[in-house]
Amino acid sequence: MVIFGWLHDPLMHLTIMLGMALLFALAALHKLANQARFALALEGYARAFGLPLPAGLQGAFSRLLPVLELLAAMGLLCSLQQPLAALPALLLLIIYALVLALTLRSGTALPDCGCQLGERPQPPSAALVLRNLLLVGMTAVLLWPVVPRALGWFDLASLLGAGLSGVLLYALAHQLISNHSLLRRL
Repeated sequence: MVIFGWLHDPLMHLTIMLGMALLFALAALHKLANQARFALALEGYARAFGLPLPAGLQGAFSRLLPVLELLAAMGLLCSLQQPLAALPALLLLIIYALVLALTLRSGTALPDCGCQLGERPQPPSAALVLRNLLLVGMTAVLLWPVVPRALGWFDLASLLGAGLSGVLLYALAHQLISNHSLLRRL
């Protein structure tokens, strides 16, 4: 199939790599800037799973996860030369999707998933699980080998356009998910 051939193209790899690295870096910086809020989200997950989370461990997790996300972002930036460098990001996305899905399955209503970049709380939802699974699929593409070819000016313009489109599409989808959860609460 033609589309699978495009997945080996360096332009596709660069687009996904830069977009995912930006997403992980922004998520990590948001968690570091709002550690108290993120710690409350982690406490909610611990309660949902029936696991007591001591304050010291809660604080350690609220600092450790953003550091892991920053390391995953750096690994993504190295994935063009070393495809396995994308593996930490892929594993984090799988864990996040699994935790969200298990939380939904448990029926526990959490006020905040800890994954909203804005100030508004975002409860876990099936749409967030689906979003993470789509991100897992995109990140998995980075593990595939890239067919080497020279990139020209049109490729760089395409990279810029695809990057901007990806950021806008992600922001739109995130806003729609957020609005949907607000409407459900009305």
